[in-house]
Amino acid sequence: MNHFNPAVDDDKADVDLTPMLDVVFILLVFFIITASFIREAGIPVTLPGFGEPPDNDVQSIVVTVKPESVFVVNARVMARASLIPYVRALYSQNPEANFAVLVTAGSRVGDTVAAADAGRRIGFDVIPITVKE
Repeated sequence: MNHFNPAVDDDKADVDLTPMLDVVFILLVFFIITASFIREAGIPVTLPGFGEPPDNDVQSIVVTVKPESVFVVNARVMARASLIPYVRALYSQNPEANFAVLVTAGSRVGDTVAAADAGRRIGFDVIPITVKE
């Protein structure tokens, strides 16, 4: 026996998503237009690949960046706070010295930037950064 119920319609209710898609599109356009596209100034880094640092003699100041924020400058271990004063003192003793940064595996990027910043503060524009396995 087939019962006819007029309250239940065979047509299923469809949800029209067009207004919601219009709102999402308008918001997307709004955020793209209002976004500020500012290029941050940074230190240009050219990685030469894996290799050996410059010779660790009197003519060069080599800052080795190790894990756990340990810095070794010409075979002397130091913390980040004493890095810039020590590098400045070495450079004042020998203004002809070269400057280089050697980064070991597991080192933090912030420590590498701190080492390069030490070279920038004493006047080096180009700082070679070498990665050691």
